[in-house]
Amino acid sequence: MSGHILNNFVKGSGLVAEHIQGGATVAAYSVVYINATGRWVTADADALATMPVVGLATEPLRVGQRGRVLVQGFASSNTWTWTPGALLYASTVAGALTETAPVGVGDVVQEIGIAFSATEIYFNGAGLGSSASGASNTLEGETAFVGFDVTKSGYVNYFLCDGTADDVQIQEAVDYVYGLGGGIVQLESGTYSITATVNVYQYIWIKGNGQDKTQLNQDFNGDMFNCITYPASGVTIGFVHFSDMTMFGRYLTHAAGHGIRNVNFSDCEYNSLYIYNFSEAGIRLDDQYFHHIHDCWLEGNAYGAYILAGSNFIMNNTLSLSREDNLYIAGQGAIIEGNRISQGQKNGISTRDPAGSSINSIIQGNSFDLNGQGAANTYYDIDWNGNGVLIHGNAHRYCADLKHIIRIWDSDGGIIKDNVFSESGTSGYITITANSTGTIIKDNTGFQPIGIIANPFSDTADVFTHEAAVLGGAAAAPTASTDYTVQSIPIIISSTDSANTDCAIVIKDPAGNSVLQAALSTVDYLHVPPGYMVNWGAFTGAAPTVTVSFL
Repeated sequence: MSGHILNNFVKGSGLVAEHIQGGATVAAYSVVYINATGRWVTADADALATMPVVGLATEPLRVGQRGRVLVQGFASSNTWTWTPGALLYASTVAGALTETAPVGVGDVVQEIGIAFSATEIYFNGAGLGSSASGASNTLEGETAFVGFDVTKSGYVNYFLCDGTADDVQIQEAVDYVYGLGGGIVQLESGTYSITATVNVYQYIWIKGNGQDKTQLNQDFNGDMFNCITYPASGVTIGFVHFSDMTMFGRYLTHAAGHGIRNVNFSDCEYNSLYIYNFSEAGIRLDDQYFHHIHDCWLEGNAYGAYILAGSNFIMNNTLSLSREDNLYIAGQGAIIEGNRISQGQKNGISTRDPAGSSINSIIQGNSFDLNGQGAANTYYDIDWNGNGVLIHGNAHRYCADLKHIIRIWDSDGGIIKDNVFSESGTSGYITITANSTGTIIKDNTGFQPIGIIANPFSDTADVFTHEAAVLGGAAAAPTASTDYTVQSIPIIISSTDSANTDCAIVIKDPAGNSVLQAALSTVDYLHVPPGYMVNWGAFTGAAPTVTVSFL
């Protein structure tokens, strides 16, 4: 040691450093470390900055003066009352030794001696075991860790599992992190048994090592994770995050439970999750706003996602093989984009909400395949109730089991544009129900006539109007010599009654000029744009029956 002289300790077998100056006043029998200026200072296990212990002052040290410090050897004091054979550690009380290893967050655990009587110790600043270097007792990298590595069990932020009721350790880790104000709970690689719901509080991220490395199995009836307000805190801003793991439900043996249920929080994120086979939803959001579900695979659950919250981003997920709807959503302001939605027993996306709360939403760039498998001619790729929806740029394929590909009901101001359709359901591609106004259907590829209008003729006004129509019923009859104006979207007239040969159909432009006239027997899928009028003339026999479809 350059500039430092080590001599044999004359009061026992040991080494003493005599020519290092004190950097502060140090009491006799205090443990010390060397500070940044190369001087002895009282050690404190509260932090790495005041560690590691290098020596034991055998006499008082003063600032700027040299003193004797035991580096390795024996010491005694009549003030000590040690347990013979006990290991000694640096204490979180500055300068003190203790028989108890520090356990506080950020504390430094360093073995520095062993007692061989109540008043005598063997001291070694270089340590007695694997922790002698003065390392922190807190595992670094994330806030807390959960796993199966017994070599890490000595760290205060490592929660050791054994594959049985591992929810206990996960909950302990969540509580630990919450007590620090939030952070990451890292679930290490392995298979975890979940036998009770883990409650997750605000500002916590539950993070696995990857879908193929971290798996949680549902071994009870109930939700695997529940995002709730910490008792008595009243906080609803959550910032809860789940990522990078597999959650495996067992709906055949456990009749209740979601993968993740968020009861209270806004501003939460769910990504890179594989959630499979739960009795209820893979992810259920009950309240609040601004949730982001992305890059997840939600498969084989009752619902892939069941969302009652608003302003959500549902992007780049796979939702498939659901026993109910792949995605049920009843919150306003959703962006549903870039998802693969396939092979659901019922609807691909559904609101089915009579309150019409799913307003101002965007459904775009998704692919739909083979939905409606639970009952033919019953369900839809998109079954939407909510004003102001944009359905744009989606691909609908293998739709033979569906009643219609898209149904809009009790909704105003929607746009259905630039979608691609193939293999339609038997009743058509798009249906707009009663009490839906102002829907624009434009520039769709592979589009064919859809949704029959059962009663297109108003009793009180000379109009065709889709908001007065009920789709899917029988054909109806017009009033003789009456102009009917087409409202909002193009229609197709077909299947008129050819028995009324004395009746001729006239199409008029918005100014009332006749642009086409044809006998009923020759009319087949006659296209009529919005604003144009249709008149069946002064038929003398029975009124013709007419089928009207939206284009």
